[in-house]
Amino acid sequence: MVLDATGEPVRASLFRRLAQVLSRTERAEFWARRAFSEVVPTLVSSGISAVPCFVASPQLGLGPAVDLRVVHRSLTDVARRGGGTLALEWHTSSPAATGRAGAFIALHAALELLARGGCPLVLVGAFDSCVDPATLRALSDANRLLGRRNPDGLLPGEGAAFVVLTRAHQGSSVPALGHVTNCALAREPHPRGLGGPYVAAGLTDILRELRQERRDRVDVVISAQTGEGCYGRGFSYAYLRNTALMPEPLCVSTLGASLGDAGAGAGAMALVVAVAGLQAGPVPGRPPRHRSALVYGESDDGAVGGCIIETVAQGRRR
Repeated sequence: MVLDATGEPVRASLFRRLAQVLSRTERAEFWARRAFSEVVPTLVSSGISAVPCFVASPQLGLGPAVDLRVVHRSLTDVARRGGGTLALEWHTSSPAATGRAGAFIALHAALELLARGGCPLVLVGAFDSCVDPATLRALSDANRLLGRRNPDGLLPGEGAAFVVLTRAHQGSSVPALGHVTNCALAREPHPRGLGGPYVAAGLTDILRELRQERRDRVDVVISAQTGEGCYGRGFSYAYLRNTALMPEPLCVSTLGASLGDAGAGAGAMALVVAVAGLQAGPVPGRPPRHRSALVYGESDDGAVGGCIIETVAQGRRR
């Protein structure tokens, strides 16, 4: 149990079947292994001998670092147990590929590699946990957590997600679940209002770039952000500057409101939520089906990324 400055237990969205004493690396490794195991059959059945992997790393700063060597070894073991001789080729997409925007930075690098040709499939993913005791204490000491001292704070979470990418019309035996039509990256000059006013300049730039390549609105916006007020205000600024891209009426889903802040895992999880919405049918209790989704995320260091995902029938580029 971790207590905040007022002596109350901190709030977090965590998987209770995992021992609460596990480290951040151990929890992140659990989620990475669990998510990766779901894409291994697709990779093995494709017949490829090696797959380039672009993985977003957890944000450096608050809390201990995740030992990526441990996670890489674990995922290599999952690939080996999945059959075949699949080799994982780890790529570093960018030094800034950390935190919530990391999945989009990894996605951007993966799309560039696919465009150059030479590989039929690319793996993009992210994993993190912000609910281990050390990270919770660090977030509490920085007054970032939701509580009496900070009613505008975040709710820590954890998770991982992986997606397999290929070029449109590549001829894969696996049916496509969605098309990434474009992806954009930017930087926020004053992240979270540090060093100057937070006016969402980075998110504005991304939306403007994505809007220039579309003629119609997206059906839904899916945010990888926390529930902290600065990000809500920032989205409002960016929305008003790019209303031609936005759904009408406005429809926004924020992962942090339901799953907590999964750190670096949030960006990849938002991508999967978007793809799931493309597949959802008119089933009671499920979210309504959409044809296109704008997905974005911003890291604490100011890295911002976003993309648009469409149904296969609508997809135009990748």
